[in-house]
Amino acid sequence: MPSIPRSTLLRYSIALVSVALATLLRFSLTPVLGNQAPFFTYIIATMVTAWAGGFGPALLGIILGALVSAYFFVAPFRSPSVSIKSNILNFSLYLVISLIAALLSREMHKARQRAEALARIVASSDDAIFGKMFAVANDYFFDFFKRAGIDAHAPRGYWIAAIGALLGELHGLAVLEN
Repeated sequence: MPSIPRSTLLRYSIALVSVALATLLRFSLTPVLGNQAPFFTYIIATMVTAWAGGFGPALLGIILGALVSAYFFVAPFRSPSVSIKSNILNFSLYLVISLIAALLSREMHKARQRAEALARIVASSDDAIFGKMFAVANDYFFDFFKRAGIDAHAPRGYWIAAIGALLGELHGLAVLEN
């Protein structure tokens, strides 16, 4: 399935929307998670963004996710003076996992683009390959007719004789192989 080209604005909008949805999801999980796993939903947002938008939007999502998560879910809450030191392990895991997801997605997109380019090359060369095969077969048959003493441009009766001679030669080759 060929990839669908997306505009830059759409790709980066995916990052913004995924971070917003991750924030809403994290707020809804606050009664369950409390102060634990402040970056959890943003990892999912990064994966979705990397898959749908590419590497650049994923990086934007990682940065926005870190800032929004630190502002809302890391103590002191809703303060620009966030202490990441208390959540250094969570923050480090978030960055590492998100960057790996973004890099893997980038490689996936590159591999898809290479596969699509190769598919276009193969599709365009199919005609050339079949044309070459036809030319080789045509040359073989004209050479065979010439050796058999049959005029390839002759009327239909000669063609019937030529086909009979060809079948005899093919039968002879089959007998030799067995």
